[in-house]
Amino acid sequence: MDDLVRKLSAGKHPVLIQMAESESLSDLAYDLAKGYCHISFPDTQGGTELKIPVDAGASEFSRERILEGHASIHLEGDLSLNFEKVRFIGDFSVPGLTGEGCLQVIGAPAENA
Repeated sequence: MDDLVRKLSAGKHPVLIQMAESESLSDLAYDLAKGYCHISFPDTQGGTELKIPVDAGASEFSRERILEGHASIHLEGDLSLNFEKVRFIGDFSVPGLTGEGCLQVIGAPAENA
């Protein structure tokens, strides 16, 4: 298993929703509705930025609450990282756009989800 995947699949880690300075919470709500979100794990060497395809059936967020500036966002989505199939699982707060998240290797036991 890749070292980065191993690290990010071992327990929860700080995560951030990534947005350009010119973007607003409206842009975030739009991206989520379109099915994706940019996040980062800032505590990896150099930071690790990922584009998460949002699994609508497993993720939870309210566009209205995001636009009000007070929301909890639960995101899940499958992707590949360094040729490993993984699932991102994370929880964020708005307005801070910070939270905790981890990767779960697809096909591995869900011990840290």
